[in-house]
Amino acid sequence: MKKISIVLLVFCFLWGLIPQALAQEKTFPQSDFYLYLGVRKASPESSFGPILERILFNSVQVEVKSGKVMANQTIPYSMTRGNQDHQGNATLIMTGDYDKTDGQLSGSFDIKYDMNDVWHGGVKDQEGKSNNMISGTFNGQVVDDKVVIRYKGTFTSVGWTERALDVQNFNYSDPYSVTVVWRQSGYNAIAPAAEPVNNDFLDANGNTVDSGARFSGFTGQVEIHLPGTPEDAWTAAEMEMVLPVGTRIRTKEESTMTLGFNDMSTFTLNPESQIIISKPPGKESKLALVAGNILVNAKKILTEGTMEIDMAQAAASIKGTTFTCSQIGDVSTVKVIEGQVLVKAKTGEQTANLTGGQAALVDSAGKIDYQSFEVIDELNSWDNGDQLDFAQFEQKLPITEDINYGEPIYEFGSEKPPIIKIILKIIIAIIIVVLVITIGIYILKKKK
Repeated sequence: MKKISIVLLVFCFLWGLIPQALAQEKTFPQSDFYLYLGVRKASPESSFGPILERILFNSVQVEVKSGKVMANQTIPYSMTRGNQDHQGNATLIMTGDYDKTDGQLSGSFDIKYDMNDVWHGGVKDQEGKSNNMISGTFNGQVVDDKVVIRYKGTFTSVGWTERALDVQNFNYSDPYSVTVVWRQSGYNAIAPAAEPVNNDFLDANGNTVDSGARFSGFTGQVEIHLPGTPEDAWTAAEMEMVLPVGTRIRTKEESTMTLGFNDMSTFTLNPESQIIISKPPGKESKLALVAGNILVNAKKILTEGTMEIDMAQAAASIKGTTFTCSQIGDVSTVKVIEGQVLVKAKTGEQTANLTGGQAALVDSAGKIDYQSFEVIDELNSWDNGDQLDFAQFEQKLPITEDINYGEPIYEFGSEKPPIIKIILKIIIAIIIVVLVITIGIYILKKKK
């Protein structure tokens, strides 16, 4: 009888542990969420195509709502790499389904980007243009706080390059397969933005004004200081909290924070950094970087206005771009990932117009020092792209049947440009020669 009682007690104890064990099993998001800051593995030695895709995945957001995967965003880009200038637009389109029971995503995608290229050097710049399309299917898996997605399909490029009087045409396609690791954020964490207000942090009645910004995610110790409170009244940040205009946000050691607005623009803060939300999104949006480093991904926010990041020695004014700012000591630094940024020194009158891959360092005397940097290295420093184990993430992907996307196609040709274009070039050359001769004759007469 005693043995039976002991067995029953053990059985009851184990039975009581079962709910806890079940509760600890992996559960996949049952509510809606976003994917942002996607990392597509690429090295500094990569050609511009993979680098552009890395920027694209890093800039857009994918909506997962009501079991559906949706994305349709276009970003403009402008970048200088070595002796090459690149400009154009890039688009990511995704449609598919999300299974809440196993955390899997699947569907179809299109990536489009047009490129206008100029190669400097030699007797004459070489110009080129291409229209690129990547189409296929994707499948993915939720892995903790990230989502890994494999994109497979066909890459097609059609375009031309021109040098002197020769035009080289090309049309080719290749199989395409890349893996992207996305961050996962909550849904409806971003409230509608308030109307633009003046620099005063309180309204006419002495009340705070909602900036419309909300935390998209943070790690470690992140603190806020609300306007109208004592200087030492710092409190711990919470995901759903309202952030009024004038709110100070700071990150401690080994802590990061991403702030989002309702138009999907994001601001990522590195450890030991501090910002002030000076103005909500509007025609004259503004953030102040007190110290540290911030990554700005402002796309839709600036279709009709401007964004300004205010630093100790300089202010960065931008319109639809991705860039980083840092305030270390008495030096303000701006690095442009893609797009264009106008940097103005607060002392003196020096300004700098930067494009992707270019940086400006401004000191307390107002001197601007120009530098270049590797875009991929800068992105890696923000999203740890060089530390992600892509092989481990790919092992988490669901097994799917491979689809035959066709054999590679390569077609190249050469042709002369239209006769009108040739005639115009000849006329311009003749005009230049006549001007040179005329100026030379004039100078000789003056000497006589």
